Amino acid sequence: MFVLALRFEPALLSTSAAHRTALVSLGVAAAAAFFVCAMVAARLLRSRRALARSEARFRATFDQAAVGMAHVDLDGHWLHLNQRYCDLLGYSIEELQKLTFQAVTHPADVEADVALAGRLAAGEIPTYSMEKQYIRKDGRLVWVEIAVSLVRRPTGEPDHFITLATDVTERRAAQDALRHERDFTAAILDTIGALVVVFDREGRIVRWNRACERLTKYAFDEVAGAAFWERLLAPEEREAVKEVFLRIVDAQEHADGYENHWVGKDGARHCIAWSSTALVDDRGRLEHVIGTGIDVTDKRRAEAQRARLYQEAQDAIRLRDEFLSIASHELKTPLTPIGLQVSQILRALRKDPASIPPEKLLPRLEIVRRQVERLGALVTDLLDISSITAGRLRVELTEVDLSAVARDVALRLGYEAARAGCRIDVRAQAPLPGRWDRARLDQIVTNLLANAIKYGAGKPIDLVVEGDETTARLVVRDRGIGIAPEHQARIFDRFERAVSNQHYGGFGLGLWIVKHILDALGGTIRVASEPGSGATFTVELPRRPDERAQMAA
Repeated sequence: MFVLALRFEPALLSTSAAHRTALVSLGVAAAAAFFVCAMVAARLLRSRRALARSEARFRATFDQAAVGMAHVDLDGHWLHLNQRYCDLLGYSIEELQKLTFQAVTHPADVEADVALAGRLAAGEIPTYSMEKQYIRKDGRLVWVEIAVSLVRRPTGEPDHFITLATDVTERRAAQDALRHERDFTAAILDTIGALVVVFDREGRIVRWNRACERLTKYAFDEVAGAAFWERLLAPEEREAVKEVFLRIVDAQEHADGYENHWVGKDGARHCIAWSSTALVDDRGRLEHVIGTGIDVTDKRRAEAQRARLYQEAQDAIRLRDEFLSIASHELKTPLTPIGLQVSQILRALRKDPASIPPEKLLPRLEIVRRQVERLGALVTDLLDISSITAGRLRVELTEVDLSAVARDVALRLGYEAARAGCRIDVRAQAPLPGRWDRARLDQIVTNLLANAIKYGAGKPIDLVVEGDETTARLVVRDRGIGIAPEHQARIFDRFERAVSNQHYGGFGLGLWIVKHILDALGGTIRVASEPGSGATFTVELPRRPDERAQMAA
């Protein structure tokens, strides 16, 4: 406080007015100076009190903070610490001020902490944070999360660090337990053979196990976040499966017993049987859909195989029954006239041996001979069925003239053709030799010509033999009922025919046997026909087939 004392001398009162004015001005100035000084002093006093309060608040904040707070110099020595920091480490303030933070940091974390502090001091980063372990005074480890900033001097040079430390030991323990549980669950899921997939509500893949990777050949990273129906499903099933999945999401229900096909990275298709469960949170909102699947591809293939084999067995039984019925009829057909002719001859001979002159006996014996030949051909067909089915059809290659074989067969079947009203026109080059099996070649021509007579509708039949240096060609053309295009492929199958067996006899084996004989000889057969316009069968044979054909089936 400033005190201004003014003393008035009588002699001064007599001074001039100018002096009095000066004295008054001086007094006013002195009073103003006094007022200014008083104001400054008051402000200084308030500032000191505010600073004291601020320091008290800071100290209270520093000391009573729920987290550890410390000032650390640039070398790592503790300058100031609050009690919470001391409690974290189990040291007193005085003990810690004699140590560095490096001394109480786990060795595994020192290098990273020091490196970050160096970058902070160098101005490369504004702050840093990390989780690390301290070594308490009692030797126990404590996990902390630190956040570090830097205080600089007015000159801009670094002065000291401010460190905040939070005890995260319990959180780390919980995380470790959760990680252990997750790893344990993952190990179980990866061990089981079933497919396990976790989807979000949009059908995106969140997680799957190794069984899925092994099946699809996709690594998880290749499918993570992708809608499974876009990445994995067979295109024709996508919409239907998507509807099923969305129904599970909307109803939040369990679903099982449905199947779909996954297509792997290698293009392989797998049939999967699925069971899906919707997982909801505490508020009833759907979080994920878990699908568990079993690869039933082999099972379904086995079932299809069993069904196919069963159907084939049923077809074989049906064909067997049909064949036995046809065979019994076909075998009885030649036996009937044989038995009739033999009975008549025997009856006549017993009555009067001289009553049957040769001219009457010969036609009857000719009938017997033809029926015996027919019976022999039927038996040959039956034997060929067994040989072809067992893969034992043999051919014996010798020099054979195809033209001569064709003429012989046409002559032998002339009677049958005449009875059917057909005329056989033979146009054969002579000779047309080749290395073939004489009996099998006869069988080919016989079966083709017999078919032409049977289905030729009493019209002329052309039998043509032609060829060149390497290939022989046999053409049998009739002008009968013809063959519809949809039947032309299957007539070469066993027991197949283009017409009902109720109207035309035979085993339905002729063309099947012809095709297998030609396969053995290295030849081919084809048919050209239209309904009502007859049929033309063309056989082509190499004139010098591979000798290995002798063992062909």
